[in-house]
Amino acid sequence: MSVQIIRITPYQTPSATIGTKSDGSDWQTVPGTTRYSVEALDQLGRPHAADFDHSPTSDEIIASMPVVSVLQPTGVGLSKRQLEPYLRACVEDWYMSRQFLAYVATRAGATTLAAAITSTTATSISVASATGFPQSGVYPIVVDSEVMFVTGGQGTTTWTVTRGANGSTAATHLNGAAVTGDMTAQQVSDAVGFATRLQEMAVAAFKAWDVAT
Repeated sequence: MSVQIIRITPYQTPSATIGTKSDGSDWQTVPGTTRYSVEALDQLGRPHAADFDHSPTSDEIIASMPVVSVLQPTGVGLSKRQLEPYLRACVEDWYMSRQFLAYVATRAGATTLAAAITSTTATSISVASATGFPQSGVYPIVVDSEVMFVTGGQGTTTWTVTRGANGSTAATHLNGAAVTGDMTAQQVSDAVGFATRLQEMAVAAFKAWDVAT
């Protein structure tokens, strides 16, 4: 299963007063700020909550998720019994990395609008190509600065969308406007490197197991 962002909820922190004057009046009032509460499921389907001082991107949410601890095994002088807990953790990491790679592979799609979006309430959009985008499931896209969730039409060039997602504002968009996933090519590359490292460590763990007594 892949990372699933359930909701991102903006909220206002209360104002605070620092100190008082000799006459009892407020000395300084610090205004509240807008923060963002995130509810998600990690790559293994476990609940995850995080809090940000800005509207987070999906890779920031992923980065906030705990990763199963891994250590580089040597396999020297270790028994299979000693290696077993580590091997189990590496197997879990290997499984997570495969799901993680499947997730990020869908986040760098790029196309353009095939027709202008002339209404802020329109829920059907046309794109030039669906290549590089998921063929099923709900996923985010970015048009100009508006985030939308594709909820229908996956695999075709006509998508049903939820507008103004993740705290963005629904807007009109010109024909030919860029439509992308919510991760840049560089972010996807970095994520792939991380997942590949997890897989390499899992392979190292199995090699250590083979030579252990």
